[in-house]
Amino acid sequence: KYLDNNMKKESSASSTMTLQMFSILVGAAIHDVGHPGYNNAFQSNSFSQTALTYNDNSVLENFHTSLAFQMILGDNGNSDWNIFQNMEPNDFMKCKRLITEAILGTDLTFHFSNLEGVKNLVPSASRRDNDNGDNEDDYS
Repeated sequence: KYLDNNMKKESSASSTMTLQMFSILVGAAIHDVGHPGYNNAFQSNSFSQTALTYNDNSVLENFHTSLAFQMILGDNGNSDWNIFQNMEPNDFMKCKRLITEAILGTDLTFHFSNLEGVKNLVPSASRRDNDNGDNEDDYS
């Protein structure tokens, strides 16, 4: 309730940042809810019900996200755990999207392509200029 009341008082940019930070924190807290102890490859290779449900695409990440939202929202949004109950519907949809993206981003299948994207955010000249020989700032 505090978050909802605070967001109504904030500017649009500040409200967006608050929603993003809240979403990342919730995503971090729920990103492994219900983990069965076996990875995505095992799920797919064993034709598990979870792999079949999510068509072998980020199987566990989709499972964690779905299970967490089912637990939080309960039946028809009636749950003592519904941390979103006082949010405006539009804010909830944004929050849900951000949480989902954050959790899907933990799929290690995409780790190296994501890492390459982050590396490309830093111009190569900046990496060379900051190289002091001790490799503390080595981006490779």
